[in-house]
Amino acid sequence: MLNIHSGIGHPKIVTGETILSWVCRGLSLEQLENPHLFRMAIQRYSTPGSLEVGLISEWPQTYDSDVEFDESSELISVLQDTYDECTTFIGGYFRSSGLPLTNLHYRNLSCEDCLAHSFFSFRFPVWKKDWCYLTSAYCPEHQRLLTCPPTLPPIESRMWDCYLHNLWRGRSPAKPEERRLALLAGKAQAWIQKRVATHPLESDVLHSLYGLLLSRRTLHAVEGVAASGFGHPPRSPYRWCLNVQDRLDFGMHSANGVQRGGAMLLMGWLLGLYPAKDINNAIHGNRMVRRSLPKNPRMLGSLAARVCTSREEGELIAHQLKALRKYETENIAEFMDGLNAVLLSLR
Repeated sequence: MLNIHSGIGHPKIVTGETILSWVCRGLSLEQLENPHLFRMAIQRYSTPGSLEVGLISEWPQTYDSDVEFDESSELISVLQDTYDECTTFIGGYFRSSGLPLTNLHYRNLSCEDCLAHSFFSFRFPVWKKDWCYLTSAYCPEHQRLLTCPPTLPPIESRMWDCYLHNLWRGRSPAKPEERRLALLAGKAQAWIQKRVATHPLESDVLHSLYGLLLSRRTLHAVEGVAASGFGHPPRSPYRWCLNVQDRLDFGMHSANGVQRGGAMLLMGWLLGLYPAKDINNAIHGNRMVRRSLPKNPRMLGSLAARVCTSREEGELIAHQLKALRKYETENIAEFMDGLNAVLLSLR
């Protein structure tokens, strides 16, 4: 840690913490100057038309950028104005490094061990940047599943609500099978993040595949189509009609940690990232893996294609995933064959 300001009574920056977490911690401990400026900036993110508790009132149209991590973020601007610090210095701790993050309103997964540790260390539950990625499912430090409360809290109280939810639910040690899945999902996530960083043009196809594995054929479905064996999240409160691209985004952003981990496992399997021994151990040691991992990639492709309800939607998905064949793995080739066979049969 280091102080962002030489004066006494100013909150310190914790490496890996998000800007919103830093602001909320400073407000809670009454260590921020001009706190009304920060509260005003936060309030703009939780006004009607963005998100209300338990109801998505307006579907966000893009996830290409993140209002908290962008260099042009209002929170960064207010922080700079308040402390007269360079945004380059601030960005070194809070910037997203160009990797796509989840939209601010959907960032609700957390590690109960990290929250408990940060509460006793800083008197406030620190929110980690590692939890904010679309592909995050397990804590890289504690190798346990990221969880969230049953309801989406308002933005400013989200960290406290998640912390209180963990206190009410009680903490439990991670089981060996959970650690095994965490290592497999973490390996796939690390590969994808590195690939996106070094080959930015591949970001779209990898996230399209990820969204397809988590997408729902209908908005009333309780789980992702191709990751259906991993968990049973509550039914979505969203009832508007969405096209297939929005359904892919919706499934990706509303999936719980169990499903995200399952989708990462399936992606790692398709991309050939795991030795056969690791896959066999996961199948024998975890019933969710047995329920979701088909006998061959062609079956997974056929299942994933069920999200499309028309030939037009099928053609769109086929076009988005066409670039997958460049990875030239046997599993990807079989997956694409199964996917295209179902998409071409749509009317």
